[in-house]
Formats: sequence, structure tokens, C-alpha cells
Amino acid sequence: MYDHLNISYYPYGILENKCRCCGKVLTTCIDSESLLADFSKQKNWGNFAPYCSFCKKYTFRDLVSINFYNEKGEIHITKPRHLIKPTIFLDIDGVVCVNKNAKDDYGHLFGNRQTGCLEYIIAWTDADIVICSDWKDNGLEVLQEMWKARNFNGNIVGITPNREDKNRALEVLEYCMQHNLDRYIIIDDMGGYLPFQRPYLVRVDSHAGLTADNARFAIEILNQKKHEG
Repeated sequence: MYDHLNISYYPYGILENKCRCCGKVLTTCIDSESLLADFSKQKNWGNFAPYCSFCKKYTFRDLVSINFYNEKGEIHITKPRHLIKPTIFLDIDGVVCVNKNAKDDYGHLFGNRQTGCLEYIIAWTDADIVICSDWKDNGLEVLQEMWKARNFNGNIVGITPNREDKNRALEVLEYCMQHNLDRYIIIDDMGGYLPFQRPYLVRVDSHAGLTADNARFAIEILNQKKHEG
């Protein structure tokens, strides 16, 4: 789960567990190496029972998160996969932005039908959105402001990293590794994705944009992955 983590760069760890008895979140600070060693021994984090300072007794816990940090104040935040919402990696042009006629302060307006299909996916899966489109060059905050200003449902929680080679497949892969994602879909009008990413790709006709059939297929992928988890 944390094989990609550089513990020499993030030497300190914070473990958060929720007590099943009182519901309080208890925090333990420890060096990263010891924390990961302890984590690897726990096959079921719901079946260990350390002392709860609130209940004044030994209680079972549920893992909330494991965060790593360094002396610079940089933080690497992780969560167990069962607590992570599904993710939509969203391209914009050719997916929700098809007819480039009208504009507002943020750029070309999106199609009502296409955004309706996207909101349908979100309504049935509770998925978050990560922008993998070139629109990410506007910055995360601007995209979030645009989403709110245009009254769209759903939350944009991130943008994929920018690689010099502009390889979108590797940008998506890097984001998945950084955030421990395994339940996701990619909605794009272009191919070029890696073989193991293709089962999660919802390929859209750039002239029509996102359709109801695309939306149903996206929901099927995310729900299938949920049941596998």
C-alpha cells in the first residue's frame, strides 16, 4: 500500500484510529519506519484493541488515516481504500465542452446534456472529480470556482500532475499512486491509455460528448469495482 513512499523524505508518521466504543479519533505520533512495520503486521485493523484514553479501557479501533510528514512541514496524506470515494478522471473538451460558441469568464460553456450525464454518474456513485484535461492549467482553485459559479453538482478535488511529455495516461497513473486509488473511471475522447487502464476508460465521441450510454457504462464500471472491493 505504501511501497512508493520515501520514508527518508517523510521520517515522521501520524496514525489516526477511531474508537468503536466512544467514536473519538485517537492520534499516535511515531517514526515512519516503525509505523509502517506495525501497519504491515495488522491484517485486519478492526481487530486490534489498544487502550482508549477517552473510554479508559481497551477498545477495538477502525483505521481512519496514516499521514507522513517532514521537518519542512510537507505532508503526505493517505487513507485506507475503503474510505476513499470513487474518482472520475475528467477530460473536458470533447466530453462536456462540445459546441464552443458561448463563453463566460472561465471559458467556453459546457453542454447541458453532457453535464447532465456527468451529474447522473455522480448521483449514482458519489464520485469525486479529478481534472485530467488541459483545463487544469487554469489551476485547481479556478476550476473549483468555475464549477460553483456554473452551479454544477459534484466536487472537483484535484488535478493530475503536469508531465513534460504531456502523457495523460502516466499523469493519471501518478495521481492514483499518490492518492492510493483503485476505484476510478477515466472519461476522455482520446485513447492512448495503458493496457491496465483501458477497462476503466469511458471513451467518448468528441462530436457528441458524454451521452446517457456513456454514463450508464461509467456507473457499471464503478459499481463493479465497488463489489470487487
